[in-house]
Amino acid sequence: MALPSDRGQQAVGIATDATPAEDFKQLLTKQERFAPLPNVLAAARDKDYLPLYDEAASDLAGFWDKIAKDFTWAKPWTSVMEGQAPQTRWFVDGQLNITINCLDRHA
Repeated sequence: MALPSDRGQQAVGIATDATPAEDFKQLLTKQERFAPLPNVLAAARDKDYLPLYDEAASDLAGFWDKIAKDFTWAKPWTSVMEGQAPQTRWFVDGQLNITINCLDRHA
């Protein structure tokens, strides 16, 4: 079986003699940025972002309550959120079925 060449690693600026851990560390420290493609920008709904942000900032629990109602729940939540970050519990006592929400609803 042929092994992949080192060209891919060289293309992203990783030393070819680096260990996997060194490869990973080098990738974490890279500051390179890539602009989104024009078709991605055209499809982005950035004009909707600020109103959604303001709504979430003014009523976080109410915002997520409304979003969550778009999903099918096997067992509804008793509280949208409890506690403070970083120990916040979301949709307390609620239960989702990933198959229904990720697959069945799109079939």
